[in-house]
Amino acid sequence: MTTVICYEIRKIWLNNQIKSNRKGAYHISIDYPSQPL
Repeated sequence: MTTVICYEIRKIWLNNQIKSNRKGAYHISIDYPSQPL
């Protein structure tokens, strides 16, 4: 269950970073999901 929650958080965070694609935010969003919470 924790894994599902983490996945949802990552998905939302990723979408927010893509929407605000400024100052390298896009590159940060690519690296983030590969790291454990």
